[in-house]
Amino acid sequence: MLRIPQSTMDGNMMSIYHYLKKRMGFSDMDFTEFLIPAGGDQVFSERIRTVQMLKEGDIPCENFSFIVPLLGMLYCLMCQTRVILEEHLEESDSMDPSTLRWMNGTLSIEDVDVKATKLWAALELIRRGYKVATTVLMLGESGSKTVEVLKLKILSLTPEGCMETAGIEWKEIVERIGFITAGNYVDAIRRRPDWRRDLARENMLLFVRHVNQACIISHESTPQFQATGAKKYAREMLEIRYGIKIEWTLELRRVVRHAWVISPWGRLGHFLALDEMQEELIRALKVTYNSGGVHKDDDFQRTVVAPCVVYLISVKNDVREAFEVKPKGALIRKMMSMSLGIHVEGRGFEDREKVYKESIDLFSVGMEKLRNGKVWLKFLQDSVTGEVEAPMDIDMVDVVDYVGVAVEDFEEGEGLEDTHMEVEYAFSDHDE
Repeated sequence: MLRIPQSTMDGNMMSIYHYLKKRMGFSDMDFTEFLIPAGGDQVFSERIRTVQMLKEGDIPCENFSFIVPLLGMLYCLMCQTRVILEEHLEESDSMDPSTLRWMNGTLSIEDVDVKATKLWAALELIRRGYKVATTVLMLGESGSKTVEVLKLKILSLTPEGCMETAGIEWKEIVERIGFITAGNYVDAIRRRPDWRRDLARENMLLFVRHVNQACIISHESTPQFQATGAKKYAREMLEIRYGIKIEWTLELRRVVRHAWVISPWGRLGHFLALDEMQEELIRALKVTYNSGGVHKDDDFQRTVVAPCVVYLISVKNDVREAFEVKPKGALIRKMMSMSLGIHVEGRGFEDREKVYKESIDLFSVGMEKLRNGKVWLKFLQDSVTGEVEAPMDIDMVDVVDYVGVAVEDFEEGEGLEDTHMEVEYAFSDHDE
């Protein structure tokens, strides 16, 4: 954080400008000066408190101080690129993104306002542009000369979906693509002498990197919008993330997933974005939980925020497994064997079907535990699965005994450490 007043609008803007330009590498043309911070005072104070807590103990690879989500930057950048791609790819048979940088420099904000007025334009951007760029990268890394050859290799799958017979080392390809789209690599090749530079390849890699960064920022923004009362933006951002991932092929999801879990600085195995997203989701649950809230907020917490927390942990567990890092304890092994659904019913309202009475509402009790400093894992899971219903005459003390499995001594960012969930709007290797 900069040594400036974080509680003022000027202070927030200076921090955001410093972060976008100095840390993430965006140029002046990538964002405008008419940006409004999404978080406000509450989010910045929470972030300062988190950084202070982290400095009190030795927590490796979990520095949360580098992410400042901003809706305006995400909207402007993604809409600009979407318009660029729409104009360029429809007019070019080769789908070569070599002129993206020039077009981005000549596109004015007025064109964006006219041609891409809705945030949903980001869906088309990701589906078309990212597929072009990652397909080109996959062609190069797999040794395929044409898209048709790559398709034939992909289609030569075993019935179980194993890629071994396709003649492609997919794990190695995913790692390579993740490396070449990392910030350090792209910055390094851009510093080469002009006669050695491949501008078309640079522009493609820059585009992939910007999309990765935009996806990470959208991930961080969703719970912060929810926590600061901008719930319409929170729901829209989540729908965008759902649309980004829903139509991708399995192998393309693996490529993007790998690029997503690495840090923006190319430090493979450091789950900075995942840890921060989990941290903000837990904050969002704490801030927005209201035992007497309206149905819409209740449904959003049950069907969106709580499942997202569990899903993010599952991604981290998958990455740990890929790096042959053993999971923690017997609880995670139990959770990893479960395939959970989503329970969308309300809590304790007499006019709704299949509701829990307030005295046995596992979600409400779990949220109280979370807000008071401890989280009971089983409460949250039963809330989103709807698979376990306690006896109707059970009281609160019995509910605690009935749950059984608990995570003691909840700490920020660790309270939901050992869980697993598959949700329909989050991509995984199982959701086909």
